[in-house]
Amino acid sequence: MSVNLSDTRILEDVFGTKARVTLLRRLSRESQTLTARQLAQLTGLNHRTVVEALDPLTHLGVVEKRHAGPSYLYSLARESLIAQRIILPALEAESRFSSALRDEIIALFAPPAISIVLFGSLARGEEKHGSDVDVLVVMADGEGCAKIEERALEAGHSFYKRFRRPLSVHCVTLSDARRGGKAFLSEAKGEGETLFGKPPAELGMTMFERKTREVSKRDAHAYISKAEQFLRTMEKAAEAGDWDAVGLNAVHSVISAADALTACRIGEEERHRIRAATSDPEGGGRHRRAGQAVRILGARESAGILRLTPGRLNCSLGGAWGAVEVCQWP
Repeated sequence: MSVNLSDTRILEDVFGTKARVTLLRRLSRESQTLTARQLAQLTGLNHRTVVEALDPLTHLGVVEKRHAGPSYLYSLARESLIAQRIILPALEAESRFSSALRDEIIALFAPPAISIVLFGSLARGEEKHGSDVDVLVVMADGEGCAKIEERALEAGHSFYKRFRRPLSVHCVTLSDARRGGKAFLSEAKGEGETLFGKPPAELGMTMFERKTREVSKRDAHAYISKAEQFLRTMEKAAEAGDWDAVGLNAVHSVISAADALTACRIGEEERHRIRAATSDPEGGGRHRRAGQAVRILGARESAGILRLTPGRLNCSLGGAWGAVEVCQWP
């Protein structure tokens, strides 16, 4: 007797909602039974959402449910063929994907890095579609950082093609890491995951305690470096016709360039003074960095792509076009 697989809808029934995936991921890690309220506390879902998500999973036989006084206890039905052939292998593949991403970062930048730290939404487990991969690389000197930044530029598009996430590398010298004063350094020390070398605490890094971020003119270089990474990845994606990658990296490039311009504008009160500063050839490093930011904010490359190929772009590029329009000078 043949089975019409299109009528089984197993994948839809198992992974049909984010809440079901979240609960299956949690139950796969547990050796003991849990109540719905315990699952709600562990996953951050509300109690009603948990109960509603568990109901189809129990009917499918992949979650076991039994009475325990006034409550029900839940566990993954590990003897179920669906659990053995679909759920557990899928969750294992998800774990391997995460490991592969980390291995790729290590292969790109270590050695000669003193330390490589993954931080941001990915390290916190809060990443979403389009979230960038924030990586702190600590090097002995500025020459080493320049090499790391060039490597990040070269690897950006291939990394995105493999993992569908923009790579955002923050490289600092050991002396700058110890000096601190930058929010991303505190974030890396406070909640980062050390992938290679010494953890931030062993480097003598100081914490930056303010809730709001204080930026200085020297931060502009780091932001420009990030903007250039995203811009390079966007250009390579355009050559390959990967319009999702074009839009996403254009947005990140414009955001980083805007941050660079903000850092360059410290102490300036009027916009026309910034315009004058960026056109002053004798203005020094701060003015040159502001000029770089304006060039990227103009987003000539991304704007041109968006104008020339509107019919080929999906909705993700709407965000890129909006970012370019907002950030361009009037």
